[in-house]
Amino acid sequence: MSGSWSVHKLDGTLGGFAAQWDQLNASEFACHPLLDSRFVDALLRHFSQDMEWLAVHRVDGRLAAMCIVTRRRAGVWQTFLPSQAQIAPSLLKEAALGRSLIDKLPGFVGVLDLLCQDPAFSKPAQAPWFRSTFEHHALTISIPLRGSFDDYWTARAKKLASNLRRYERRAAGDFSKVRFAHVTSAAEMPAAVARYAALESSGWKGAQGTALSPDNEQGRFYSELMTSYAESGGAAVFELWFDQDLVASRLVIRGGGTVVFLKTTYAEHYAKHAPGRLLLKHTIEQMFSDYAGQTLEFYTDADHELQSWGAESRVIGHISLYRNCIAAVAYQLLRRARQSRGGREVATPHAEEQNTVSQFTALDSAHMPLLNEGHQGKDKSSS
Repeated sequence: MSGSWSVHKLDGTLGGFAAQWDQLNASEFACHPLLDSRFVDALLRHFSQDMEWLAVHRVDGRLAAMCIVTRRRAGVWQTFLPSQAQIAPSLLKEAALGRSLIDKLPGFVGVLDLLCQDPAFSKPAQAPWFRSTFEHHALTISIPLRGSFDDYWTARAKKLASNLRRYERRAAGDFSKVRFAHVTSAAEMPAAVARYAALESSGWKGAQGTALSPDNEQGRFYSELMTSYAESGGAAVFELWFDQDLVASRLVIRGGGTVVFLKTTYAEHYAKHAPGRLLLKHTIEQMFSDYAGQTLEFYTDADHELQSWGAESRVIGHISLYRNCIAAVAYQLLRRARQSRGGREVATPHAEEQNTVSQFTALDSAHMPLLNEGHQGKDKSSS
């Protein structure tokens, strides 16, 4: 594709480019909710390092691509990626187009890393190793919400269905009331997010200091985001209660034909009842009714058990674009040296949850909304 790039320093938001961003998201990315300017602006407002640049590509005056990039170190740039973003806020249908951006960025640039690229929306670069490389980041799953929930559930593995029946019987026998709640009102959203934050803070993330809180930047980000989406009917909080206790909560946004799981948490002391799994089944069942015909995206790193919930899967990856062969060799040697010392840095930490988002080999808990209960404390809900 011919055309030219222009780069613009950002000041904490997309500013006057927000309308153009949404126009491109609508025309080329099916109004993806994680690529909406509301989501991107919220990320910038709360997690900007004042080092972000907006790159705009036009072909014969027509808007063709946009992405937000930041300098990581001398000669190395990357897409903007706070840990709260499950895919990079990048409107780049073909990754190879980013190579021509290298010459337009300030200073000498040898490598441009396009982090967390979804191949359903950004085609990986097809090029020799010295022009482009791809790193596996996560295996995500999705469910097309077509047909009936009964058809979907019948197609699941027998072990999964058997486990869920056992958890349902256990909960019904141990509690006088098992109740599911569904919050969609903008007026009720801050309170629902606050309940989510309190539940998350009571577990391992609270002990680590990475949980949502009404008083931290993460909490303010999610409260603002969920309220904003709820105003247009695009947000929901699904909850599970045992008697008077909130035991699981899930944050969801949607746009176009896509529904996205943002985050999930559960009460760890109720692990034997698998509240997260019970809520997941209920949520999917309701989505087959409420969001029929759309696609549910998990945006997680699915282990074998979690894959049994999905109908489709694909690999989210990091794409490195190189100026030339020399830059490719130098960068890959440096990457191997860093890996041998215990990990590879690819993303600048922006927020509280920065311990593993900077690894090629693992996603942090913000990027693994469904693995929190299965891999932290290894509760029996995944058995």
